[in-house]
Amino acid sequence: MRPRVLVLSDSEELLPELTKVLDRVGFETGCARVAELERDEVDLGTLLHGFDPQVVVLELALPYARSGAFLRELRARPEAHGRGVVLVSANARAAARLAGLDPREPVLELLLAPEDLAQLVTRVAAAARVPAGEDLHAGSP
Repeated sequence: MRPRVLVLSDSEELLPELTKVLDRVGFETGCARVAELERDEVDLGTLLHGFDPQVVVLELALPYARSGAFLRELRARPEAHGRGVVLVSANARAAARLAGLDPREPVLELLLAPEDLAQLVTRVAAAARVPAGEDLHAGSP
């Protein structure tokens, strides 16, 4: 069974790119737009329970305070407990500060360069507790 990753973003470019990269290396991905979750067009609890991801990748985007509030809501939900969270942003330092995150909270600066995407895969694998070097495709359907 492939590790499942839920990608949450509002970016028209980033959402499909992240899911494509993670799919390509062997993760099973789901995705949703943060705005749809905030407007209750998609229910976050149902999404977390139904898809049951090991990891949630959340893009911190402008306005960062809104992203921070969404992150706090996500972490407060019982359905989110025990799941890894990987935070990404085009401006990691500003996102962390303006979203009100603990300064030690890691935020991956993601500009879609190949090295950024490799680091994303590494962080997602670590959050999913996939042993280093394990072939994610092994046992995949």
